Amino acid sequence: MSNNSKNIYFVLLGDLKDSDKEVEETDKEIIDTAVQLINSLKEKYKENKFLFLCRKRVYNTSQNRYMGYERKRGAICEFNRLIRGFKDTTFDVVAGDIESIMDSKYVITLDADTKLPINAAQKLIGTIYHPLNRAFVDHERNVVIEGYGLIQPRIGIDIESSIKSKFTRIYASEGGIDTYSGAISDVYMDLFKEGIFTGKGIYDVDAFMETLDTSIPENTLLSHDLIEGSYLRVGLATDIELIDGFPQKFNSYILRMHRWIRGDWQTILWLNRFIRNAYGNKVLNPINSVSKWKIFDNLRRSLLPINYILYIITSLYLLVMNLFILFYLYYLIYSFQLYSTPLITLNLNTTKI
Repeated sequence: MSNNSKNIYFVLLGDLKDSDKEVEETDKEIIDTAVQLINSLKEKYKENKFLFLCRKRVYNTSQNRYMGYERKRGAICEFNRLIRGFKDTTFDVVAGDIESIMDSKYVITLDADTKLPINAAQKLIGTIYHPLNRAFVDHERNVVIEGYGLIQPRIGIDIESSIKSKFTRIYASEGGIDTYSGAISDVYMDLFKEGIFTGKGIYDVDAFMETLDTSIPENTLLSHDLIEGSYLRVGLATDIELIDGFPQKFNSYILRMHRWIRGDWQTILWLNRFIRNAYGNKVLNPINSVSKWKIFDNLRRSLLPINYILYIITSLYLLVMNLFILFYLYYLIYSFQLYSTPLITLNLNTTKI
């Protein structure tokens, strides 16, 4: 509640875990607990601005399992449709006053381990509402061409998660908020006036609906942030910071990295001149060259760990080979010296005679 305001509402979007069955025995207990906690928040703060929305499982033919439709991307798209009055979503649990958010203009997306510092929400709203940042959509291409449909704040590391283990102390760098000494810039924002979306930020609901509601086919993208930012045009606000968690163990870090890299390679389809939309129709790829370069750069970056390993193996191989060659040359030189010494001595003695 550090960002409480009259027009700010708090919504928890939930999906039940993937399963071989549409309904699990523990589903009711989980949903009842969530609803109870939402009601307790209402009683604690005496305000009816907390909501819990949960989606039912649908069968996914690619995964052969019941799961939330299109995972996180589907949850955001269906939430947008829900607050715009559409009735075709898979939300079957709605706890709270849904009518109070039906005309919402902006949505701030946060992960479960992301913290919103004091007044950060107001700063994000003020930034995206600024007249110079208003999003203008090209309705023929279904892409934002002026202004920003999405504002990406700077992401810092939670100070608690950065010191939880030896692994986080090494990899998570310095945690906490330090805007003065940690002020940064982004080369894409500086040169091309476009940033990169990392999954936490504020977006314009109407711009999102116009550009992305039917632009991406099902079972295509696992990592959707970069593509969403390419359609919506991202503005980077480095003076606004959100605090994010960091994996505590190496295994968790590698699993997250695997998920990210797998998603990055799925975006390779958007390097083509033509792509398919949600209806399966082939359309002209609307994203610009800068966005395509961002995709290519992500693919390049994903290959770095493999290249590092190959570099180390090659270096060790060459080192061993060089040592062998040096040893062999030394052996030849030493052997030449041993065999040449008597001949030189013999020649010298012959000269004297």
